[in-house]
Amino acid sequence: FTPIESKQPGTPAVTTTFGVRLPTGSSQPDHDWGTGISRDPVLQTSAGTLDPIMGVAVMIPWPRTSVYANGLVRLSGGQNVHGYRFATEYQAGLGVLRTLSERTEFSLAGYGIFTGHDRDLGKDVANTGGSWIYLTPRLTLRAGLVDAALSVQLPVYQRVNASQLVSDYVFSLSLTCGFNLKRSASGTSGEGHANRISGV
Repeated sequence: FTPIESKQPGTPAVTTTFGVRLPTGSSQPDHDWGTGISRDPVLQTSAGTLDPIMGVAVMIPWPRTSVYANGLVRLSGGQNVHGYRFATEYQAGLGVLRTLSERTEFSLAGYGIFTGHDRDLGKDVANTGGSWIYLTPRLTLRAGLVDAALSVQLPVYQRVNASQLVSDYVFSLSLTCGFNLKRSASGTSGEGHANRISGV
């Protein structure tokens, strides 16, 4: 949602994000490897809780180049039915975006992810949480209100608690559809202030 929209050079635009991580998949932490039941909570495919997500982004546009910063937090939804609690996660980023043509953009951003320890049955899980900083180049193709983007996530700094699996790089392909909502000053449908809501 974009409460403050600006196309004037040097004037910031603000976008807010609200969402939720759904408890889809299995949150069962007990696994049978053929030698008996083993509790391995980090192998869960689901948090098993509803985790609120909130974020804000600020972009300062110029004729062909823009600078932007964003922050996002995923709040812990508490302890799930198996006694496991995922830690709250914080993200922050800073980047530069360059318009290459009417339908093509390229951006280069650095961002960090920071989390604490998860907790299992009231105790810290040693091999969870840490700090990650990434450099991410991204190419975006636009067609109307539809954006297709390809990016690669390159780790610059990784400090994890205990022993964890980490990636050398991650490729990402996303598709975003936008919807312009217009309202008049009287609140009826028609010409007026336009907001943009996007979903991925």
